[in-house]
Amino acid sequence: MSTSPAQSFGQDGRFTLAAVLTVMTAAFFLHPLALLLFTCLVAVICPTDALKWLFLAAAGTVFMILALSKQVDGDLINYVALQDYIAQQPLVSLLNKNQLQALQGTYRVTEVGFYAPFWVLSSVIPDSKTAIAVGATLAIYIPTFLGLLLIGKSEKWSNGLILTVALFTFFAGINFLQTTHLIRQYISAAFLFSGFALFISGRRLWAAMACIYACSVHNGTAPLLVVLFAICWMFRFDRIGTRSLFGNFLRLLFSLSLMGGAMAAIPFLQGAFSKEDVPNIKIGHYIVVGVFFLVVQLAIRMQKLRSRTVHYARLIFLVVFMLSLGFFFLGLALDALRYFVYLEWLYGLMVGAMIFAWFRNSPGLQVMTRFAVSLAAAAILVGRIGTSEWMYGPGDNYLLNWDFLQVSKLVSR
Repeated sequence: MSTSPAQSFGQDGRFTLAAVLTVMTAAFFLHPLALLLFTCLVAVICPTDALKWLFLAAAGTVFMILALSKQVDGDLINYVALQDYIAQQPLVSLLNKNQLQALQGTYRVTEVGFYAPFWVLSSVIPDSKTAIAVGATLAIYIPTFLGLLLIGKSEKWSNGLILTVALFTFFAGINFLQTTHLIRQYISAAFLFSGFALFISGRRLWAAMACIYACSVHNGTAPLLVVLFAICWMFRFDRIGTRSLFGNFLRLLFSLSLMGGAMAAIPFLQGAFSKEDVPNIKIGHYIVVGVFFLVVQLAIRMQKLRSRTVHYARLIFLVVFMLSLGFFFLGLALDALRYFVYLEWLYGLMVGAMIFAWFRNSPGLQVMTRFAVSLAAAAILVGRIGTSEWMYGPGDNYLLNWDFLQVSKLVSR
């Protein structure tokens, strides 16, 4: 009896699907993190609504596994000890500043926006190191991703461009996995970024609430927020082309005075004037980032790209860069590093703006560029972990080689 074309196609399709699932299952057991990274790249090339969320799940899983596998060292020891303590105490104990400062010298009651959620999480995840790894991963990458979706919708970016920006921001921008003493700041910066996205999309009340919460996670965000709000208000997007040269000069002088005042106030408010050496921040970082910013400026000007997001992102980038560089030249390397971190959420937006400006009339070139940028971002992540001074996983730091048994031990231990 002959087989109809439809039946033949259906049988071939089921065979192909079974073969693909078999190969992916084998790949998952051999190299699960490599497969997760590959899934993220596939989502960028095939940016459907379903794959958009698969990208978030795959990328989040990679970061969570790496955070779980990281050695407990540095300030992470203090966070784990504090989490062990508050897990056994009532919620009101978070108001006992003197007692908790004995465990963590930088504890502040005004940063309850960080400690309260982790107290709640301790009832779900008893192991403190696991709770911190899971909680920090979710609190950093989910608000960032939702913020990028809002910005992409406001700017009418394609799903592919949004996912490219997200992948670059996650893999090449945010460097959370290579720090232990900036956990609060990374979470605060993620919510500040979501506040920026809400502002761009016209949800100003929600934007204000997100920014207030960001300040309650890390108080150091508050003075930066005041400076950014004032300067963005003075150089509003809807007033471009209506200001006089003298008016812009006065605004520039006031902006520089405001940044100078912030640089004087921030160390005083944080009680830290020490000029300690911080190996994570060097003049080379500023040179690379400065050149990157100039390239973005040139690309946007050449294409005459006018966009609210790009306007405010560039303005914020420049202000934060100058603040951090000012601290660096004053010898306050720790403050320089803390404020340099806020730039990590803006790299992806800058790359997205360049891709949109250069290739908006060439869809084919844009797809190729998006894939090249995504590959470069994935290589940056792998390179960072491979050369990191921290120990991850089984100790070799080559995450693409970890097999399923190694990963399962990391997650279950």
